[in-house]
Amino acid sequence: NPAHRGGWKSAPYPSYFYFSESAYGNTVPAFYWKSDVLQQVFDMDFNWNFYSYEANSTLDLNNEPLRYMPRSPIITQVSNISGSDYYIEWSPSVDVDGDFLHYRVYLSSESRGWNYPVEYYPDTATYMTSYPLDSATYTKRTEVIDSNLGYYEVTNPNITVTIAQDTYISVEAVDVYGNSIGREVFLPSQEIKIEP
Repeated sequence: NPAHRGGWKSAPYPSYFYFSESAYGNTVPAFYWKSDVLQQVFDMDFNWNFYSYEANSTLDLNNEPLRYMPRSPIITQVSNISGSDYYIEWSPSVDVDGDFLHYRVYLSSESRGWNYPVEYYPDTATYMTSYPLDSATYTKRTEVIDSNLGYYEVTNPNITVTIAQDTYISVEAVDVYGNSIGREVFLPSQEIKIEP
């Protein structure tokens, strides 16, 4: 589980495994898809232990190097410092290939609709929303997080924001490579809700 206090590890970008010749070695590229997803019990493999595939020998491969995504931040502190001002701090994101760019902080009046298990975040558990990452909410994982109450880009792992109404907050770490290719969704922190 990504929430075991260490967050998601800095994982390779999936495109390497799709398009880089060195990733395939002597195997033939293939199309994979889940089979009978609605009939299965959701598990830690997100049902990818039930799949079908078809070889695709016509895929154009390249020499794409192995690049890594930055790790998901973990919000570790929420403090009401004065009136409507709140201080929020998170763990610095780890990026194996060292091209970290900045953090994105999303403030919204609506929940993103999913969350990690609350029990793995004791420091901020009282602020966390409770939306399990299951088969019903899994597709929301790939959606851009709403920011109708505020959007910030910061380089330090903290921010002070003014909260005037119930607000949902998420943080993402962005790297240079992902930003350069127009990636819109990165691995987010847990979602918290501040009710002033």
